[in-house]
Amino acid sequence: TLSTEIEHANENSTALSTELNDAKMAASQIQGQLDSKIKYLETDLFESKQDSAAKSSEAESLQDELKTVQKSLVDTTMNMDELLAGKDSMQMEIEKLSAVRE
Repeated sequence: TLSTEIEHANENSTALSTELNDAKMAASQIQGQLDSKIKYLETDLFESKQDSAAKSSEAESLQDELKTVQKSLVDTTMNMDELLAGKDSMQMEIEKLSAVRE
């Protein structure tokens, strides 16, 4: 029945909201870790560049690692955007079902 569909949609929305909040918390923790890692890598990179030509390959490796960390941050942001889009879609579906019910 329509009431059951609305109830299931509300349950799905609640579950999605919980999942989104969990994802936001995880993303926030990851963001903090990545920010610390980036700061560490930038400092280490700066010091490596000042050392000598012998450390040139190490600096390149650190640059690659920094790029990897930054890509991971972008991927995390994209995942958050996908979760938000899913929540918005579910909310619109609930609103449609509620309007039909009325």
